Amino acid sequence: MNKSTPGKLKGREQEVVEAYLQGLSSPEVARQFLVSNGAIKACLQRLGIPRREKRSCQLGKPRKTHCRKGHARTSENVTEDGHCKTCATLAMSRRYIANKSRCYEVHKQWVANNRQHATAYDQDYRLQKNFGITVADREAKRVAQDNKCKICGKEFIKTPHTDHDHETGQVRDLLCTDCNLGLGRFFDNPTLLDAAAAYCRRWKEIIDATTSRCTH
Repeated sequence: MNKSTPGKLKGREQEVVEAYLQGLSSPEVARQFLVSNGAIKACLQRLGIPRREKRSCQLGKPRKTHCRKGHARTSENVTEDGHCKTCATLAMSRRYIANKSRCYEVHKQWVANNRQHATAYDQDYRLQKNFGITVADREAKRVAQDNKCKICGKEFIKTPHTDHDHETGQVRDLLCTDCNLGLGRFFDNPTLLDAAAAYCRRWKEIIDATTSRCTH
């Protein structure tokens, strides 16, 4: 149930308040009204009812360190309602495995109906996972480069490649496919690239000299 809406409690808020003020705990009130504990807490908070002080018998009660399945009840592993996140994740996985084909069809239909949003989401996810930047960051860099490859200066027609340092992960500039592949083939090694440039220059001079003698 959505905690932000009254749901089944609509029109019964006063009864909830009275039951809570009579001494019942929020889980007990939830069972009485057949709703979740979160819905009761949201209702009391919405109506400005302050939380009751813990009962004297609860003050010395040791706090549970693990859930029923044995998972540690740390601050990172407990939801706002006090449930175990690990158990919730495992339950979700079981539901997915039991209904895998239906989940696939639902996702496929959603992507078909929201193609543009899905594509933008996938791009954003991949960029953040691989480079730590967003699509907006990449597009800002693209504008700064005048939509041209930083090495060869060709204008981008397709989505540019986000070049990065493979040791530190530092994002560098945007490159076209050819330049990006070229750097990868030379392992981003400046010494190899200088040697390749010198090799190309030497043979260009030889070919130019040979061509010049043949024309004369």
